[in-house]
Amino acid sequence: MSTDSARVQLLEALAELHHNNWMQWSKEISSHLKAQIGAIELESKLGGARMSPESSLIVMQVQDRLARWESLWIPYSELSDDWKEYDREFARKAMYIMDWYAR
Repeated sequence: MSTDSARVQLLEALAELHHNNWMQWSKEISSHLKAQIGAIELESKLGGARMSPESSLIVMQVQDRLARWESLWIPYSELSDDWKEYDREFARKAMYIMDWYAR
């Protein structure tokens, strides 16, 4: 295997690892955010008052973010190249650090 081929494989392996770690983290955060949104909505209903415009905007923004995250909870291999590139950026940084320490 050539050095270039091995580096591409390492890049992809690190990118996949980063994606998997992000999925685990975002799923954990998501469960907390969903619980908080539910509590805000319940408090509003029980109090008989409508949410303030600011609270409604925050809830909507969080729900949008969660929907975007959920759409990315797929295996790395199924991501579009544009989304894979986000993970590759991290992998390149990790490779730079490994290269620096390997000197």
